[in-house]
Amino acid sequence: MIYKNFHFLAYLISSILFIFFILFKKPISLEFDLLSMYDVALVVSFNLTQGKLLFIFTVFLIFSSVYHFSLPYMSSESNVKRFLLVLLSFAISMIFLICSGNLFTTLLGWDGLGVTSMLLIMYYCSTSSLKASMYTFLMNRMGDCFFLLVIFMLCCKYPTFNSILQNSLEQGSTKMVMLFMIFLAITKSAQIPFSSWLTKAMEAPTPVSSLVHSSTLVTAGVYVLYVYQDIWMSETCLTLLMVLSISTLLVSSIAGMVETDLKKIVAYSTLSQLGFIFFLFSIKIFEAGFFYLIMHAFFKALMFMSSGYIIHNSSGWQDIRKMTLNQMCSPTVVKIFFVSSMSLCGMPFLAGFYSKDLVLDILLSSNYPSVLMFLMMLSFTFTVMYVLRICWYLSCGILAVSPMSDQDLSMIKSTLVLFMCSCLMGSMILWLFLPNLPPLDSVIHSLVATFFMKISSTLLWYFDLLGLTGSFLKNFPNIKSFDKFDYWLKNYNWSISDLLITSFLLIFLFKMIF
Repeated sequence: MIYKNFHFLAYLISSILFIFFILFKKPISLEFDLLSMYDVALVVSFNLTQGKLLFIFTVFLIFSSVYHFSLPYMSSESNVKRFLLVLLSFAISMIFLICSGNLFTTLLGWDGLGVTSMLLIMYYCSTSSLKASMYTFLMNRMGDCFFLLVIFMLCCKYPTFNSILQNSLEQGSTKMVMLFMIFLAITKSAQIPFSSWLTKAMEAPTPVSSLVHSSTLVTAGVYVLYVYQDIWMSETCLTLLMVLSISTLLVSSIAGMVETDLKKIVAYSTLSQLGFIFFLFSIKIFEAGFFYLIMHAFFKALMFMSSGYIIHNSSGWQDIRKMTLNQMCSPTVVKIFFVSSMSLCGMPFLAGFYSKDLVLDILLSSNYPSVLMFLMMLSFTFTVMYVLRICWYLSCGILAVSPMSDQDLSMIKSTLVLFMCSCLMGSMILWLFLPNLPPLDSVIHSLVATFFMKISSTLLWYFDLLGLTGSFLKNFPNIKSFDKFDYWLKNYNWSISDLLITSFLLIFLFKMIF
């Protein structure tokens, strides 16, 4: 069957795209005139640059792995061919959006993502999945309305869609257009106050979640702000984006610390990382933010696929208290999940280390307010803590429903490409996409310092929590040991003064040293 071997062709296309990315130097533009009526010309425009080609390669490689993963994962389901066809349409819509050269062409890919995501979420045809798909579709329609308003307001000023960007660069956009650009981006990327639809989208099959949370639907808003940054940049919009992104970053990190559903924890992780990227855009660090978006796509797709394997082999349970991941029974899955989790934490020298800790080093070496530095360290600390919490529960596995194994090699093989990318792609793309960095030895020295600062603040607070937990729960012997931290976190009226002091001291010391 052709559809069962399509992933080999997808892997081949991904390899060709990566070669083109390395050799690509000059941008390419294509335009097609669809309609010219009165003073408005409808033009479909495509534009390829090195950054866009890198993003297309990322989307296609992740789609190839997800498609390969879906074949064994969805083998027992009905209408698998329909599912794979909609999944392909979903990826093509994102690639269409990336290649677009004007707002009208971007809108076509934008709408395609909304429609195909609704079809994928309602795949199981249950009441909950139908409600979730409609809720997700309507929330994304709000972003579509903002997009249409932006196009309408700009078309009233400029005759063609291609001249919109050129004239806005020279004259600047109106304040309403700038605000609508922010709103359409945060709606699609599920930032506060439009973040509720992302957890609803977890009703979709796990392969869909892997593609949605890594490189397609939720990254579309980030990408639009990155490409059309000169339209919306103003002090008011930058301040608004900073407030919303920091709020999303902190709230989603805290939610991930108390959630017990494995897929929702990874979803909250996606929210926090997207909030971090929006925060970078709000302080005008665009290239590093886009680089982190690419690296995040690799290890987040790997994290979702490994989580899906764990759920698939745990009789469908998603509660981390009822799962187990044993080194003796499933060593390969343990390694894959560990690499994706540690890359999220920024462990040297994985993909997340070269992106997240690079940004942290930029922030610490600049003159940004100490409050922003503290909030960044706080969010990074929460990220490390909920990753450690997942590993803690999976390693204990006292209430596990069924044991894990590595017997299903077809699923494991589909994750190996992303496993290699999560290990090696950070260092490869760093010097190809950001060639103007300092020498390698100075960058590595500084990044390792920021990583250990992040880990040390996490461990200091963690051991302090253990002391408080022991004193608080000494009168509750019936609570199991691996539930104590959650019980304390939800019921203890705690103070973060120790965390404040620790974080400020570490930031002060490292700013003095480096």
